Amino acid sequence: CGKSFKRNSDRKRHENFHTENRPHICNHPGCGKGFVQTSALTVHKRVHSGEKPHTCEKCTKAFSDPSSLARHRRTHSKKNRIKCPDPNC
Repeated sequence: CGKSFKRNSDRKRHENFHTENRPHICNHPGCGKGFVQTSALTVHKRVHSGEKPHTCEKCTKAFSDPSSLARHRRTHSKKNRIKCPDPNC
């Protein structure tokens, strides 16, 4: 794929994305989904548990992963918003 890495361990982990090697398996009954990284499995398990440990400070909406919270935080900002071109809007 052309990516390069500073550490061999990072390269080896990345190689798993190109293969079927998903060593971290969800043990929830009926799931069995596999993941390359343990952190991804941890976030996935929250689908089953309903855990949402990442909370917005402005509106208290909760999310299961930090990237979803970061995306949500942008909804509170007017900065860099794209406005509707309709003058009657």
